[in-house]
Amino acid sequence: MIKALIFAFQYLTRIPIGKNIEFTKENMANAKLFFPLVGGIIGFLTGLSIKLILPFGFQIAAISGLLVNVILTGAFHLDGLGDMCDGFFSNLERDRVLEIMKDPRAGNFAVISLVLFLLAKFTFYSVLGLNSILILTVSGIYSRIAVLYAIELKSNSRKDGLGDFVKQSKTGNLMIVSMIIYIFFSTIFMPKLLAALIMAILTSEIISRISCRKIGGLTGDVYGAIVEISELVSIITIVVII
Repeated sequence: MIKALIFAFQYLTRIPIGKNIEFTKENMANAKLFFPLVGGIIGFLTGLSIKLILPFGFQIAAISGLLVNVILTGAFHLDGLGDMCDGFFSNLERDRVLEIMKDPRAGNFAVISLVLFLLAKFTFYSVLGLNSILILTVSGIYSRIAVLYAIELKSNSRKDGLGDFVKQSKTGNLMIVSMIIYIFFSTIFMPKLLAALIMAILTSEIISRISCRKIGGLTGDVYGAIVEISELVSIITIVVII
């Protein structure tokens, strides 16, 4: 399981681990069990950076949090969000949408959507205050649970690419057990936070349905978009709760 944890860090972050794990379906299947944990650690480090910079001002702290988050993840999921928006907002037929999403170049819709999304993220980062660690840790966990919900229960749009590789890496009943553990420990001190998880999964469901209607399933880019959007929805929900 240590190897699976290292693989999860290797896949989801740019944190230097010092050891490369082979990119196989078996390793991916085991690593998926640790996606919420890695998401929580990313959220914790992002929240910690905000809290440490807070004495210099809320806005400076929010910018610091955004920078740390992007550096830690390598903008991995933001790239997916941009590609998804590029394709979906083009309003073209399925094959053309998939072609646009595979194009490494960023189109107008990708740029506009990422600018607006980062502005929204900055806005809510700036109001987290001393609760930044709690809120971002929990939202980091919930957003990865939300994407695992989509990976395990929704169909893929095409039989190639990174998204299909992740989808085909089967975890079995271990996924259900691990989700129960994550949910228990992330809500044990504040059961009201379950509302944020429900909102994250609902967000995942809505994006999945839109994707199925647009391109007949999900892709790796859609998974990335689910992580980013469900995380922001979780943050907003927790801010309202506490």
